[in-house]
Amino acid sequence: LELVAVEARRHRHRLVEPLAGVVVHRRRAAAVVGHLQTDLRGELLDRVDEAQSAVLHQETDRAAVHAATEAVVELLGRTDPIEEEIQREIKANKILIYGKGTKAMPMCGFTRETMHFFEKYGYPYELIDVLSQPAKREALTRLTNWPTLPKVFIDGQFYGDTDILDPMEAKGEVVPLLKKAFDAS
Repeated sequence: LELVAVEARRHRHRLVEPLAGVVVHRRRAAAVVGHLQTDLRGELLDRVDEAQSAVLHQETDRAAVHAATEAVVELLGRTDPIEEEIQREIKANKILIYGKGTKAMPMCGFTRETMHFFEKYGYPYELIDVLSQPAKREALTRLTNWPTLPKVFIDGQFYGDTDILDPMEAKGEVVPLLKKAFDAS
């Protein structure tokens, strides 16, 4: 069941047909549907409930699994508005720092350090304050798998923070990276 849930997330665009073609024992189908409902925090469409009910009442395993799968794919296809906003921000800025505070008033020494890092190169950068936005901080952590702030994006790519950028700078990798990002625009 966990594998089905993982595959639903990883391969949402290829999920409907393979599962629709599988004839599943009714209890197994009901368990899959129930597990996916629980795993996705009960946010599945009403069709999943209908599909589970159909499976439990032996109406049709194949149709029930197909309906449940379509509902899962539809749900997983929805994007989180916060994640959409983050993607727009990343796309709109060649250098983007998600940190604590503003350029005028950084609220964290690491954010200040990251600002100074980029100021020495002379390229424009944007700092977005996520201190008072816990949902956005959580979404960023999920997207980057990086638990701390600041979070730096250069030309749409995530680069961690100065723990990553300082060694890159020492190897001479930052100037070409920035030049490429800004020459491409």
